[in-house]
Amino acid sequence: MHFLPLLTTALLPLTTLALGGLFINNNCYSISPPLTRLIPAYIAQSDTYTRIIGVSAPGEQFHHAFQTGHGVSIQVADHNNGPFDGSPLLEVNYAIDEAGGLVYYDLVNVNGALLEGYTVVLKAPAGCGSVRWPEGVPEEGEERVGTLACGSDAVLALDLCKAP
Repeated sequence: MHFLPLLTTALLPLTTLALGGLFINNNCYSISPPLTRLIPAYIAQSDTYTRIIGVSAPGEQFHHAFQTGHGVSIQVADHNNGPFDGSPLLEVNYAIDEAGGLVYYDLVNVNGALLEGYTVVLKAPAGCGSVRWPEGVPEEGEERVGTLACGSDAVLALDLCKAP
C-alpha cells in the first residue's frame, strides 16, 4: 500500500523527457541515372567512439532513437569502412537539450559530397527546420547548413536519393 507512492515518485525522472529519433530511408535503387555505389548504405554512430550500427539495403528504412548525454553524429557511407578511411560521408549531427526539451540538429557533407547529383532531404515536423539539397550539396557550395532546432520528441527523416 505504501509502495505505490514510492514507485510513482521513483519513475518520474524516467518519464520527464520524451525523445524522438531519426529514420534513414535508402531510395538509392530506383533513380536515374542509377547509383549503385550506395547500395547498401552503411550507418555509423560517432559519439565517444565511432562504430557501425546498421546497414540500410535498397528500399529499406533504418531507425535510430535519440540519445541524451552528449552530441551524436549519425554517418552514412557507401562501404563498411567509410567512416574510418576518409571517404565522403553524409552526417546528421544532433544534441539533446534536456532542460529545454529540444533537439538541435544539422546536416553536413564530410570529405566531399557522398550523394552529389542526387537529392538529399532531412525532413522535420511542421514548424521545425527541414533541409533539401536537390543536388546532394547545400546551395552555393557551402559544406553545411546552420543548426536547426525542434522538440526533443521530434521524428526526423533523412531521405537518400529522394525523387524530385
